[in-house]
Amino acid sequence: MKILLVTGAIYAQNSSRKHFTGLDYVVTQIGQSLSNDNEIVFFTTSPIGEKSVVDGCKVYSYSNMSVIPYILKVGLKKYANVMKMKCSFKEKIKNARSMIIAEYFESIIEKEKPDIIHINGITYGNLLCANKAAKKYCTAYTLHGLSYKSNECSDFQKNIEKSFIRSALEKNIKFSVVSSGVLKNIENDFKRKSNAYIIKNTIDIKKSGKNREVLRKKYGIPNDANVLICVGSIGQRKNQVQIIRAYQLLPDEYKEKLYIILAGKNNIKGYINKEIEKINIKDRVIITGFVDKNTLAELYEISDANIVVSKSEGFGLSIIEAGYFGLPTIMYKDLDAYEDVYFKGGFTIVENREDKNVKDAIIETFNTDWNKNFIKREVEKNKKDLKNQYIRFYNDAIKECVFLDINKIVKEVNCFENEI
Repeated sequence: MKILLVTGAIYAQNSSRKHFTGLDYVVTQIGQSLSNDNEIVFFTTSPIGEKSVVDGCKVYSYSNMSVIPYILKVGLKKYANVMKMKCSFKEKIKNARSMIIAEYFESIIEKEKPDIIHINGITYGNLLCANKAAKKYCTAYTLHGLSYKSNECSDFQKNIEKSFIRSALEKNIKFSVVSSGVLKNIENDFKRKSNAYIIKNTIDIKKSGKNREVLRKKYGIPNDANVLICVGSIGQRKNQVQIIRAYQLLPDEYKEKLYIILAGKNNIKGYINKEIEKINIKDRVIITGFVDKNTLAELYEISDANIVVSKSEGFGLSIIEAGYFGLPTIMYKDLDAYEDVYFKGGFTIVENREDKNVKDAIIETFNTDWNKNFIKREVEKNKKDLKNQYIRFYNDAIKECVFLDINKIVKEVNCFENEI
């Protein structure tokens, strides 16, 4: 089967991109897990460079210069329509670029002629690509989270996603989601049952093979310290600032031994840094900025537990990553992926979102004797069936091959007077 995966970006060698997201890693993993028995083609809607390489797969991306020939193919009328969109000027420019990229994408699908096109994430740019494939090629869709639940997404993006979900439910299209919680949110919010697939995320992350004591010395952490890691871009949604507030509530004997690693790009520098300085724990909190997979492996290896206190989280990739290293995870029971990832002996569950409850969970975690090998085995179980689940998903999409009216979706958002 030839599978064309459309996504924002992927984790590729020789990429011009400096930073990658969890979603970039996940979609790359999906493609590579399928590549032994299938022909995998990636297309990125963001520029990661034309020389990008993923082992065992074909990659189509672009530089801004390389898509200049497609600018005129869009047509002035459509550019004028972009200016009528109900979104910020910055987003209008981004959407105009998406139109150009969709023209480039059309040339790719005519060249590759895939059996299935897999759209990862419901964005305006991705839907433009889906529209180019409409009535020619079967298309499958995956929601790796819910943008309309996030405070970090624009109203335009939220409305695009909501309109897509509404149309998919009406047409009984089998899209996939990454957790039971995401599906429950959709069914509750749209008052309609769905036959969506639940395909849990997974990822490969290799151990560094370096000595733990040497690594701790590298990061300035004593060998007898308790180390708590939180992975992900630092911001309101991931809610890392609550970990800092919970630290302040800990008894002195726990404060003295605890170090906190915040591994991710810092999007709220002023706010979280002030909180850290307020309680004078700069020497106990390590903010790494963006880290690649190799460095992230080192950080997991020097840690004793993982913590996820996000306000919303479609899946929570760090839970799986940490599990590969035998780390237990502190997490809220109301996270979307709770039912999909929880197993007894691998988690400290926080029942409600008060700082003192997070503090209690930290104490409980460091007073528990965890079986690291058991945690590793349980997490590995989830990885084995990923390939088969996606192949079943694709086969069903090909068998039914229901086409969404992308124009209807966009019009419902009231951003165009004419078709896209």
